[in-house]
Parts: sequence; C-alpha cells; structure tokens
Amino acid sequence: QLASSLNLREEYTVAISFEDVESSVKYQVDAIKNKKPENFQMTVLQETEAKKFWQLVVNSGPSANEIQGENVVASIKIGVKNLDVLQVLMHLEQLEKTYEIKLTAHGSFGTGLCQVNIEGSSQYITDFIQEVQLYVSEIGGYTIVTHLPFSLRQKVDVWGGKPDHFFLLQGIKGKIDPKNILNYQRFVGGI
Repeated sequence: QLASSLNLREEYTVAISFEDVESSVKYQVDAIKNKKPENFQMTVLQETEAKKFWQLVVNSGPSANEIQGENVVASIKIGVKNLDVLQVLMHLEQLEKTYEIKLTAHGSFGTGLCQVNIEGSSQYITDFIQEVQLYVSEIGGYTIVTHLPFSLRQKVDVWGGKPDHFFLLQGIKGKIDPKNILNYQRFVGGI
C-alpha cells in the first residue's frame, strides 16, 4: 500500500539510494541494471526527484493523535535482523487481512528497521499491535509504538516489553532521578 500511495505500482517495491560522485553512482546503477531479473521493472530517479521520493517515504506516517470517527491512526517501528525485514513485511500483510485494518509499511535491509502505519478501529489496532509485538519478539526483534492516541497507549505496552538489559536502564534512571519524577513512566518498562 505504501508503494501505491507514492504513485508506484501496488506490489512489493525495492527502493535503493546511491549517494556519491556522479561516476560512482552511474556505475552502481549500471551494476543493478545488469543483475536484475528479466521481469523486474526498474525506474531511476535523478537527484531532485529522488530527494522528493525519499521525503515522501519519511513523511508517510501520521502527524498527530488522529482519531477519525471510528478509525484510529497509529505507527510502530520494528527492528529486526536485516534479512528478516521481508519476512516481517510479508507477515504484516497477512495480519492486515485478519484484523481488517489499512496498512502501509516499509523496511530497510541496510538497517533492519521497518516503519508501519496503521489505520482501523481501536480494538483492531491494539490487537494488531500486540500480535506484531509477540511475532517480532519471537524472531529476536523489538517494536516501539511511535504514534498512538493517548487513550490506547494505556492498553498497549508501547515499548514492547522490558529488554534483557532493563536492570541497567533502571539503575541509570535511579541514579539520575532518585525521586522518579522526571518523565514518569515515559521510557522502556515504564521507568
């Protein structure tokens, strides 16, 4: 769905950015052209068009605590091993049908990070987020709810559970803020 919202075809899309001197970028683009499968459609954007495209990707998520009638808009960030990105995106697509939500998502093989924007009813959104958190933790990743109306944040662990190193975070917080008054319950594990 993200691809279609960016005026691309509605299918899995790979976007690659090359930044270097012009001759190096041309060499890298030519290398991709020579190795791409026959049925693979490729579009090359020049500098100005490419900047606009990447800005659209970055700004594809919600910008406020949006509740539109019965629909809620939310966002989650997922971190997994680089090559698990495609597996996660495919799993999200299956869950989209189960939970009757609208989903736009993109991921980076370079960083292992996925951005997922969700629109749907409050109940479906919270159930979807909890299922995604469980799935991602089972494959060794993490989730952070980056955008969700306040009323729903009370029903979901926005940090996706306590990491193994939580005791270190708790110790640091205890030394810096012994009275536990700074940003109360606004960080991992509710510290």
